[in-house]
Amino acid sequence: MVLASRIWFAAAAAAKAAKSAGEKAAASSSFAPSSSLPKTGLMRPGPVSPALQKFLGKSESSRTETIKLLWAYIKSHNLQDPAARKFIICDDALKQLFDKERFSFLEVPGLVNRHFPKKGQS
Repeated sequence: MVLASRIWFAAAAAAKAAKSAGEKAAASSSFAPSSSLPKTGLMRPGPVSPALQKFLGKSESSRTETIKLLWAYIKSHNLQDPAARKFIICDDALKQLFDKERFSFLEVPGLVNRHFPKKGQS
């Protein structure tokens, strides 16, 4: 009987600790940044090259948004190499954009950065 009560108290204490940890996590994750804060760095939209404008269908985009749209395009057109999934096999649109037949997913940020002019260039 003593063992059963110890198990019950241990289980109750664990449940209480898990509940308070869950409440703390929910409280800390409920912070929503203000929409009035300016976007900076990779999140800031900027002008893109004419080739990327044609691919995206818009004249401005952030680097993160561009990479998300590029991955969506790659997945929807099934362009990952079936033998080595970390490689992307370019279709005509990607060949025109990147001048490559095939590239690794690790190359994507560098390939995308070429299409964002530096400050002062347009």
